[in-house]
Amino acid sequence: MALIARYFFKNIKLLTQFMDTQSAIITGAGTGIGFEIAKQLAQRGINIILNDMDAEKAKSACQLINAAGGQCVALVGNASDYSFIQQLVESALHHFGTLDLAIANAGITTFGRFIDYTPIAFDSLVALNLKGTFF
Repeated sequence: MALIARYFFKNIKLLTQFMDTQSAIITGAGTGIGFEIAKQLAQRGINIILNDMDAEKAKSACQLINAAGGQCVALVGNASDYSFIQQLVESALHHFGTLDLAIANAGITTFGRFIDYTPIAFDSLVALNLKGTFF
């Protein structure tokens, strides 16, 4: 993950040189690649709205970013829910006055036998992986 993040942020000056204050929404950022993206952006002065479905992961990730000098607000919720996506945007505007970047990082996968896959599991996967990215 660190290699991916380093590659992603190699030319971050292109993103940050045009605005004084910036904010970003990052979904699925409680751990993994999303969290690394949030940390890297926060280190560069970008305010973060950090989303995860797991409240403990979101809170912990946000605390780590804030402790390192960043500005981070955690919002727990499902990034496939259109009304929640609206809340993310409203929160960025409320807390930081701007929304400049949205990273639709949240996604799920399931493992197991195809024959055992339920319609509910399929609907959840499609909702987050497609709606969460599209909206």
